[in-house]
Amino acid sequence: MSAITLVNRTDTLGDFRVSQGAILVARVGIAAGGTATIPSANRYSAQALTTLGEFRLMSNTVEFDDTSVTLVACMSEQNGYYRFDLVLAPGVAPNTITLRNEWSSPVQFTLERIGGPSQPQTVDAQGALEIDIAPPWTVYATVDAVTTPIVSLDSDASLALVGDDRNGYRLVVS
Repeated sequence: MSAITLVNRTDTLGDFRVSQGAILVARVGIAAGGTATIPSANRYSAQALTTLGEFRLMSNTVEFDDTSVTLVACMSEQNGYYRFDLVLAPGVAPNTITLRNEWSSPVQFTLERIGGPSQPQTVDAQGALEIDIAPPWTVYATVDAVTTPIVSLDSDASLALVGDDRNGYRLVVS
């Protein structure tokens, strides 16, 4: 299993942020001397929310592990009943999740990397939004109100947060 290992080699709590492209994968606080492992497999879930008059409609949940997909939010009506669906379709660009709204009202897509935080994205009526998930992964940490420079790395790496006499703290790839 591919994973990113984070190690805090400082004497205080470190707040780590891990992203892949535009997707925040993890925000994790690691105690002094502690370690966390962030799975880096491409596994996502998504759901959509919209309105129809005074009603809020939530779609089905879609799970996927491709790095190029299109999520289509669509409304259908049959015999006076409305159905709001999220449909998984082929992607249009590599390393891109495309959110497409085929409904006449804005749709809020909630995209979540399995095990990570959810990230809502709103797409206007009949609109689309492309989300870049291309490598590299990026990581930074904040300790005592000091933020480290961003470090880029592969999906299978280890990082250590260490003290730095010049700048306070830094991340070291190991």
